[in-house]
Amino acid sequence: MLGLVGLFFVPAVAPTLLKLEHWTADWRTALLSDRGATTHPALAIVAINSETLEPYPFLLPVDRGLQADIVAAVDRAGARAIALDFYFTKGTVAKDDEKFQRVLASVADKLILGAYENRAALKPSQLAYQSEFLARLGARVGYLNLNRDQDDVVRSRPPPPAGARYQESFSALLAAAAGRRQPDTPDRIAWLLPPRDGGSTFLRVEAHKLLDPSSSEAARLKDRVVIIAGEFPYFDRHRTPLSLSTGTEMTGAEIHAHMAAELIDGNRSYSELTPMQARIFLAGLAVLALALGWRFQTRRWNFLDWRVASVAVVAADALVFKFGHLILPFTLAAFAWVLGITLGTQARGAAAWAAHRLGWRS
Repeated sequence: MLGLVGLFFVPAVAPTLLKLEHWTADWRTALLSDRGATTHPALAIVAINSETLEPYPFLLPVDRGLQADIVAAVDRAGARAIALDFYFTKGTVAKDDEKFQRVLASVADKLILGAYENRAALKPSQLAYQSEFLARLGARVGYLNLNRDQDDVVRSRPPPPAGARYQESFSALLAAAAGRRQPDTPDRIAWLLPPRDGGSTFLRVEAHKLLDPSSSEAARLKDRVVIIAGEFPYFDRHRTPLSLSTGTEMTGAEIHAHMAAELIDGNRSYSELTPMQARIFLAGLAVLALALGWRFQTRRWNFLDWRVASVAVVAADALVFKFGHLILPFTLAAFAWVLGITLGTQARGAAAWAAHRLGWRS
């Protein structure tokens, strides 16, 4: 029974198991998350990439005159809302800044902007410029911070920074513009796998193609919430649970789209057991395993029983994740299962040995 008691102290004494818990949860996410029939209908990403910026002398900050042209093109395409996944902390070329401000003011009723209020990363002058820039437009503003765990993987939504002026997230504003259905905002992100028709999870349009008068790309943006963002190989790239299966990192805009899509769809959020519920679940599983271990000791095909029962436990966990949208503590559950089986088997053997010894002595 000492093993069962020790089970409750595993998070404190064995942080490696907690890392393994992340890993197993990521694999379930990568393999068993929800998958739509086709590309998500509410969101689109307009990507400013290296090809878009080839005529320009620098990549960052993205030319404000170019951004103005892209915003105007998205507006003409009939977008439901226009979101800029950039933060603005300093001026650039004066005439381009003025053009950009004019275009943004003309679409202020559709506009969603992002704020980055990390006081450790930005200078006071940069924060002051950002505040003035955002206040001048009167658009909706959400915070842009992404929440990376210690292993640098994005799995959950971050709260607003301490003392932040803007308390609602950028992705929540995207969802609101698209007709949000999920009333609360879960901590864990419910990722979407690529759709069953083989298309992309979210509509993606390259900015330079959008600006090409001969292109038909603009028509695809009608009635969607459009995120305009940079897309570069070594900038704003993040590992997610889906990286396990795809081998690729995700842009910030894609992560915001995943977070918004969950809130728009309204029925895909995952929940986790509370600490007390987890303890009760693990204790119950360990007791069941102990009882089965005791029983296995009397069966001829003991190895087959182990295999069938263990596969059943893994299958049950996968089904609960897939259809119940509940994330069970798989690593600790496996520990409880093996421990219970081992104790039950050994206890039965010890009891039989003791009975034999007592009978012999008598």
